[in-house]
Amino acid sequence: PQRSLARALARSAADRFEQEGMAFHRAVHDGFAHEAAADPDRFAVIDGTASIDAVEGAVLAALAPRLPELRC
Repeated sequence: PQRSLARALARSAADRFEQEGMAFHRAVHDGFAHEAAADPDRFAVIDGTASIDAVEGAVLAALAPRLPELRC
């Protein structure tokens, strides 16, 4: 959560969510991590700290089996 918050703040002024404290961001992260672990067919966890190309590849790889009609 710290890295993503810092990246968002470097892009633009803090919005309503970015103004929340780190405890809020950790709780959101932990909640989504719990959901992803509980239902991996519904959620894909993507490492957003990788390069843009690597993130794009991971997203497309996660979508391919879920959306076979998607042509990437």
